[in-house]
Amino acid sequence: LQQVTDSSEPFEMEWANLSDEFASLGKVEYRFARLGKARAKIPEPPVPKNSYTVDNTPYFELSIDANFRDVYMVVMNIPGRAEWVPGLQKVEQDMPDVFIGSIHHCKFENYEAILSPLRMTISDEGILYAEKWQLPDQTVSVIFEYVFKRINDNHCNFASRFMPINDSPVPEEINSILFECLRLTAEKLKDYCEKTGVSFFELGFQKGQSN
Repeated sequence: LQQVTDSSEPFEMEWANLSDEFASLGKVEYRFARLGKARAKIPEPPVPKNSYTVDNTPYFELSIDANFRDVYMVVMNIPGRAEWVPGLQKVEQDMPDVFIGSIHHCKFENYEAILSPLRMTISDEGILYAEKWQLPDQTVSVIFEYVFKRINDNHCNFASRFMPINDSPVPEEINSILFECLRLTAEKLKDYCEKTGVSFFELGFQKGQSN
């Protein structure tokens, strides 16, 4: 670096010389510069698109006789929601997987909703999952939050709510419809999970054994 005469730096770097001893290589000398000054010149990154504002909207809650991870996996299986979500006829998507930012077109009897996962926070005691819903025909966008809280290995508490995006109020008639859909969906989820009684993790293990 000392031999390079035509190099230029956008700001002054504080270089230092150091060396380390390695059993296989011996002494290795090197130069380094701390990047504090460089970091100070970098603007803060924009707010990620998967962020949203949380308010005090209450949750609709019920208990489910199933492991909280299994209930979460049922909800996360967006293509499979047609088996239990009221009125959902089919789900179309460009990619087979579900991940943050993936797009899913859900065809209901009287409308279409475009869903996109926003956040997944997982711990041993619970999971928070959020997704964005867009109703193009109604020009409405909301955030749905789902919380899966462990009670024990075979029971959990499920809570769900929806919130407007960017403080834009949801029209009262749409708000009532969304809440009724949320309530019915939670009850159908409970019924589906308790009647199915199959662990996604156990099923995955069995498939792995058979392969």
